[in-house]
Amino acid sequence: MTFKGAGEGDGGYWNKGISACAVCDGAAPLFRKKPLAVIGGGDSAMEEANFLTKYGSKVYLIHRRDEFRASKIMQNRAMNNPKIEILYSTIAEEAYGSEKGLLAGLKIRDIKSDKVRDLEVSGLFFAIGHEPATKFLDGQLELTDEKYIVTTPGETTTSVEGVFAAGDVQDKKWRQAVTAAGSGCMAALQAEHFLAAHEQLPDRVPERAIAEDDAETAKVVEATEKSGTEAVTINGENAAEKAAQHPVPS
Repeated sequence: MTFKGAGEGDGGYWNKGISACAVCDGAAPLFRKKPLAVIGGGDSAMEEANFLTKYGSKVYLIHRRDEFRASKIMQNRAMNNPKIEILYSTIAEEAYGSEKGLLAGLKIRDIKSDKVRDLEVSGLFFAIGHEPATKFLDGQLELTDEKYIVTTPGETTTSVEGVFAAGDVQDKKWRQAVTAAGSGCMAALQAEHFLAAHEQLPDRVPERAIAEDDAETAKVVEATEKSGTEAVTINGENAAEKAAQHPVPS
């Protein structure tokens, strides 16, 4: 969602009172005991509005339609919270700031009456448009109806063997940097275990086989490649056989 003052750069208040993550930023001193606003109408918007009531003095829930698409349970939680005021059929048209360069309020418009008014808030949180970036998969992996990658519970395995998913593409609920990093670590470990279980590595022979009691094996080892695998010879003799005859002392 874009409107005047919502972005970065000159005249914008992104990260100066506007955020897309209430759980990440809502507890910041900037928002404590201040009026706040959430834009959205789904479960995420309801959850974030309720969360922000722990810190803000009041939370305005702004929705462009006259009904929510959120589940009834989540709607009831928001509607029954005395610190939440719902503004139906309303859109934000502009964000403006204070002398300190922080968000100070919004200009909002009632879609039905077309009236524009000021709404003084110190924080605005977008809770809309969370769409996982999975279009590039083009049906190659199993996805949920909301386009998140389906993974085995407690793991990062997907519907295709050897493919692992981590982060927000498979996490509908939390969508936090720290949880994404954790699942990324899980995916890396599972990928490593997968490769270890499926990779057939040729036996490697040390390039130098040295035995203190045999001067012959102390000579320089010549390594050659045969048929794509490494064959090591010592003075023309097979290194594996020579090493077996003259083990390297531990």
